[in-house]
Amino acid sequence: MITLYELSEDPKDFNVNHLLQNTHTYSVSSQIFSIIFLASHGVIKIVLVYALLKKKMWAFPVAISVFSLFLIYQLYRFSITNSFGILLLSIFDIIVIALTYREYKKIRREQGQKNI
Repeated sequence: MITLYELSEDPKDFNVNHLLQNTHTYSVSSQIFSIIFLASHGVIKIVLVYALLKKKMWAFPVAISVFSLFLIYQLYRFSITNSFGILLLSIFDIIVIALTYREYKKIRREQGQKNI
């Protein structure tokens, strides 16, 4: 129903045909898994980001570890599904891991200078 108008105008539209093809293979169990995965991913990130904003030192290595585990799993899923969405989420997680590590090093360096 959503793609009907686009397909009537251009039956060869790549994006619409790709979307239509993927929705036919997207089962209810896949939808439930996606919801649970994304919800847990979001909740865990919110908790860790809150701790990071409060500059809780324990949160930095925990966040890097948890985000890395998510990344490994996402890359595994990408190798099976070739999902563009998982690839985008993985790229976002790589950026978050790099920024978290950079901030952790900066704070540790600042704390080291205060102790001198």
